[in-house]
Amino acid sequence: MSELLHPIKIGDVELPNNLVLSPMAGFSDLPFRVLARRHGAGLVCSEMVAAPSLQADPSQQLRMATCEEERPTSIQIASFDPEEAAWAASVAGPECEVLGLNLGCPAWQVTKMGCGANLLDHPERVRELVEAIKGASDTPLLVKMRAGNQAPIDIVAFSRMVEEAGADALCLHGRTAKQGYKGQADWELIGQVGQAVDVPFFGNGDVRDGPSAERALSVEGVDGVFIGRATQGDPRIFQRIAHYLETGEQLPPTAPAERFRDLCDYLGLAQELGVDIHQVVSQAQQFTRGLHGSAQVRKALHGKDATFESIRQAWAAYVAELEGEAPALARG
Repeated sequence: MSELLHPIKIGDVELPNNLVLSPMAGFSDLPFRVLARRHGAGLVCSEMVAAPSLQADPSQQLRMATCEEERPTSIQIASFDPEEAAWAASVAGPECEVLGLNLGCPAWQVTKMGCGANLLDHPERVRELVEAIKGASDTPLLVKMRAGNQAPIDIVAFSRMVEEAGADALCLHGRTAKQGYKGQADWELIGQVGQAVDVPFFGNGDVRDGPSAERALSVEGVDGVFIGRATQGDPRIFQRIAHYLETGEQLPPTAPAERFRDLCDYLGLAQELGVDIHQVVSQAQQFTRGLHGSAQVRKALHGKDATFESIRQAWAAYVAELEGEAPALARG
């Protein structure tokens, strides 16, 4: 491996490399995490699991489902109550290699419960949450943060506090929650935090290809990167980034036929695991990102009577039209 691409340890867990699939609601489901690991992610993170929902509705535990092929994996929890967080950690910890604590989600459904980015305004509660989670589980804990909630905070001091409370690794998205994904992530700030803590530290924000990953990993204090939106519909991004970091050569974008093969793998896993068809449609639409004439297949996928087979056929017809490979693609 290159100097920038390397294995990394979180607690006693060694990851094969320092490229991580970021937790994303509606996208980092189990079938997609499997694809990300197949294509080179060093760690994959589940969709956030809100501890209050987990206690109220045991069926939410399905969001914590894992499988051997995706390991190492992380289950990210959200909570405002230390006792509740400890319970969630005791449930999720045995199912994964790395626990995650969400201190960055800006969605009102999350912040209204006091969770996610809201916690950035309550450092003492965060300390209590981290201590409670560490007291309830031996699984290493990675805390993912933003630069502030509605306004920037002293994230350097905040990060040191989280480390002192017991976190085994930290990740900072270089925007406030209020910013969402607008503007540019502040990698200077990310570097300041990375240099101020001693645990493994990951940066997050605007990593979308090999050159941007190289710039991010070259920031002093940054040990690894989380990659989110750029992975949607394109799990091979990890393979392309790793190749660039090792060789300096940029591989071409994922071809439509390769996207189709990945989608077929996703559909097979999703059908086997019983993933809701609405979730599957949403993922299948993401696989069209950046492809020529993709509006037609997104429209075809959107029907209320969508099935696994209709999705597969719509995609097969679309790629066949692009590449003239109808017989091969029809065989999947």
